[in-house]
Amino acid sequence: MKTSRLRSLPLTAIILIITGLFWILSSLSSESSLHTLGVGLISVAAGGLMLKGFVSGYSWSFYTAASLYNLILFAYMAYASSILIQIGLVSIGVVSTVGYLLAAAIYLIITLKAFYRPSYSVAKSD
Repeated sequence: MKTSRLRSLPLTAIILIITGLFWILSSLSSESSLHTLGVGLISVAAGGLMLKGFVSGYSWSFYTAASLYNLILFAYMAYASSILIQIGLVSIGVVSTVGYLLAAAIYLIITLKAFYRPSYSVAKSD
């Protein structure tokens, strides 16, 4: 029974929750700005709402906003970590840049999926 419950969880919700926990933990451990605490809480809330089954109307807007917020933040972090390569910290810079670019690519896919195949019901015009 537990395996069927795990299979039915939306992958996007899991990604949002994991990302939210990442931002919260990095903010609380002084590895990043306190502003990332906000994006962490928003991501966890969006993932939690998605797990509860709220997939239409305002919820869709909330998921899209959280995805865009994460996309922009991960893209900026990739840019900022690429500076490490320029100053000579190549191994740390490459790992950080590739990791943040991968996360940004995942959120780009999630955001594009949300815009091209929205999860809310579209009203038909007469």
